[in-house]
Amino acid sequence: MRNYHLAEHARACITPTGAIFLNLERDVYTGLDAVQASALAAAVEGWPESSPAPAELHEEDLRALIASLCNDGVLCPRRKPGRSYRPAAHNEPTDELMAWRYMTRPKVRVRDVLSFMRALATATLMLRCRRLSAVARRAQRLAMRNATPPDIARTRELLTLYTYIRMFVFARHDRCLLDSLVLLEFLAQHGVRAQWIIGVRLRPFAAHSWLQQQHFVLNGTPEYVRSFRTIFTT
Repeated sequence: MRNYHLAEHARACITPTGAIFLNLERDVYTGLDAVQASALAAAVEGWPESSPAPAELHEEDLRALIASLCNDGVLCPRRKPGRSYRPAAHNEPTDELMAWRYMTRPKVRVRDVLSFMRALATATLMLRCRRLSAVARRAQRLAMRNATPPDIARTRELLTLYTYIRMFVFARHDRCLLDSLVLLEFLAQHGVRAQWIIGVRLRPFAAHSWLQQQHFVLNGTPEYVRSFRTIFTT
């Protein structure tokens, strides 16, 4: 009987070598090996059976694992609000919207700089003062507010402006989350929607954040982001 499910603020990603949980309330990742991940199929609603199943986990160890995950805030009993496990889905990233080598110097106006600085201030304050769950809710609201079909040409124009201004403000290296959220806010100010994605790797552990529009990667390369498995997406 599957008596547990994911907490409302938790996301999970299953890989061939284990599983990773993301607690959006605590901004914490939790990793499991393949045996532990497979054992959860007996207890967690919607958790897929592995095929072939690795060595089984003893019942006592399974109870201890579940208790630990409940304590970490990623699982909860079914009597509490929660959600079934379902893989995060998005279009396969196959192309870069605007490769750096093809970018031309844009005509930057004062209002473009002010728009960028507003986006930077909003994203910085959110990351410093709010939990990732609140950041995620804001990203969902921006997506709902800008629900019109994407205009690729307009997005490319705005991305060129954003990239040129960002070079004078902060480096993108090792700041993928900030970069993604600033770009998300910048596009939203112009009525353009993008999908915010967080991906993970298990061994060695790594996490990465990027934006997509359809199959186009906005701030990265398809080759790099495909090395991550999606754990969260708006």
